[in-house]
Amino acid sequence: MVLFIDTTDGVTVFLALIDRRGRCAATKRLRAQYRQAQRLLPAIDALRRTTKLPLSGLTGVMLVSGPGPFTALRVGVLTANTIAWVLRLPLVGVRKTVGANFETLIAQGLAKLKNISAPVMVEPYYGQAPNVTTRRKRLGIRK
Repeated sequence: MVLFIDTTDGVTVFLALIDRRGRCAATKRLRAQYRQAQRLLPAIDALRRTTKLPLSGLTGVMLVSGPGPFTALRVGVLTANTIAWVLRLPLVGVRKTVGANFETLIAQGLAKLKNISAPVMVEPYYGQAPNVTTRRKRLGIRK
């Protein structure tokens, strides 16, 4: 089973366990706005337990790497990279494009997973230049 993680919404987290044929064995959608860091790992564990899947039953990790909100993306990317590294699983990232649905993302991810046998790091894709260091004055923000 492949673990699918999507935190790009910013309000909800979507998780799925995908079999070799691309079918969903289980899905979980939870509201986690501003709480992705607290809710993601327990949700993954709950999803895994509903299917009685041991950690050794995971064969890969698929992550929607962006674009999306900064913190939500970082939480998803960090979690996926850590799970893949610790369990020595292949990891792929897929980018969400306008009009892309769940099935399209799964197909892209499964195609990428066929070509990867070892864990690689996935980086977040923000879809725009960061504005973390933009001066407040230019943004119209006053102290």
